[in-house]
Amino acid sequence: MRTDPTQRTRNAAWVDVILTELRRAGTTQAVVCPGGRSIALVMGFARAGIAVVHVGTDERSAAFFALGLAKAAGRPVAICVTSGSAVANLLPALTEADPLGIKLILLTADRPGGGRRIAMPQTADHIGLCASAVREALDLPDPDTTSLGDLRRAVAALLERLADPARCGPLQINIPLHGVFTSADADPDMIPPPPSLPDHQDLRPGLRGLIVAGPDLPVAPALVAELRRSLGYPLLADAASGLRRPAQGDPVCSADVLALLPALQQHRPQLVIRIGGPPISLMLQRYLATSGAATVRFTHDHTTGDFLSAAASRTLTPDARNFAALAERLAPGDPDWHALWVEQDRAVRSRIDQAVADLPWGECTAAHIVCQATGYGLLHIANSMSARHANLFIAPTQDTTRIFMNRGVNGIDGTVSTFLGERAATGARGLLLIGDQAMLHDITGLEAADANPNGAICPNGAICVVNNQGGSLFDLFGLPDLPDHARLVRNPTTVKFSHIAAAFGCSYTRCEDAATLRQALQAQWTGLRLIEIIVPPHSLTRDLTPLLQAIATPRPVI
Repeated sequence: MRTDPTQRTRNAAWVDVILTELRRAGTTQAVVCPGGRSIALVMGFARAGIAVVHVGTDERSAAFFALGLAKAAGRPVAICVTSGSAVANLLPALTEADPLGIKLILLTADRPGGGRRIAMPQTADHIGLCASAVREALDLPDPDTTSLGDLRRAVAALLERLADPARCGPLQINIPLHGVFTSADADPDMIPPPPSLPDHQDLRPGLRGLIVAGPDLPVAPALVAELRRSLGYPLLADAASGLRRPAQGDPVCSADVLALLPALQQHRPQLVIRIGGPPISLMLQRYLATSGAATVRFTHDHTTGDFLSAAASRTLTPDARNFAALAERLAPGDPDWHALWVEQDRAVRSRIDQAVADLPWGECTAAHIVCQATGYGLLHIANSMSARHANLFIAPTQDTTRIFMNRGVNGIDGTVSTFLGERAATGARGLLLIGDQAMLHDITGLEAADANPNGAICPNGAICVVNNQGGSLFDLFGLPDLPDHARLVRNPTTVKFSHIAAAFGCSYTRCEDAATLRQALQAQWTGLRLIEIIVPPHSLTRDLTPLLQAIATPRPVI
């Protein structure tokens, strides 16, 4: 498809056609909830002459706000959200809009079609989620598979419903957008060409193999540790795999950095055994996706495809019998390959604490302190940057703290409620690391602060909110150069977390330096405490690259 050469990306050309048709159909106002996949849409409203009236954090509330606009004004209003669980949060407002014929137009940003079929992060069946409460839905093809003229005609035909009182009501346009990090990437190619794969029948002893244990293991961690011992493969274990605390199977825990090292870039695996969900680390994801390695997966995921390997990967039932059969066929692996990973991991991990100590106060320092806190029985890590920090900073120890994350579709919604449910079920003193936006998404979850299924007094708990004034993750991708970035993408909050704590009967501590944060985590209190961690808004972009460089590079010997 040929696009206008004045457009920055094919995504922008695609978005401009869609939003121009919305404007022609009478849409003058929009409500947006920014996210990586929806950014191209969010930035297109101004070009189309559609005013963004409200930028929301919680899609459920934002959709009701859009409903109120459309209901009172009698005109169509667009609600624009990112992919994955964000779309599910629209359903409550749709159940109100549908019976009344309210002209609510859902613009649901999505991964390209191929990404949905191979279980990329933050993907879900958007059309299926909304099907019961929209009058009609348009699931668009990928931007590079059809002409702009065909796109215009398809959108215009859908929007004709708005002019007919007997047919109008909520409509959905599902919009696949390319992009590695966000849909505003300058080079928006999401899926690289599949590598040439070795013959999967050539599974034999002596291979350079990797075991990659992701979040939400479908088997007991001890079984994975036994598989590692049988095969002699390096075991790359995510923070939420259950293999770091307590440490089992001599796990390699710094793959975020190791995947970038020349020593490991030069020697690629011949076989990857994936257990559980996809790894958190984007660097490791890229390493695996471009390795050309045969892949065997052990997962309960119903998706047959895999975005980290070509279609030839095998999916096996995760159980002890299949583990034993695989070990019998493959053991032992290449011992030099195993030694390379383990030695590099130990060298990298030995530098992390000092590298963080050398940083000024900021988001990385704060996350490191929370991840090293002791005296808690469970630790829940929110998605977005919190998950990435934890994956780098949580070291393998004999601490028995259970680590939880919501990695189903990697959404930020419901994190507080999930944490409180885990705390109630385990009876353990709980700790939550969460960003300000994820916290705002589930404030009402604090109603369950005292809930306990046994009727006993709830154990103490702490919610550590890293307040960096919005979505700092997006600063890493060059997006601050976009028009109105601070409002439309970063979406800073003015909420007073101290007031929120008081409203729900929680104690509150404000921390603006490392010493105060350490003291707050070690203090004793009753009930649930909200610890607000104030960090410089742009400390992530200031500190992350120097931190990774310091971790990856040995200090010179003097």
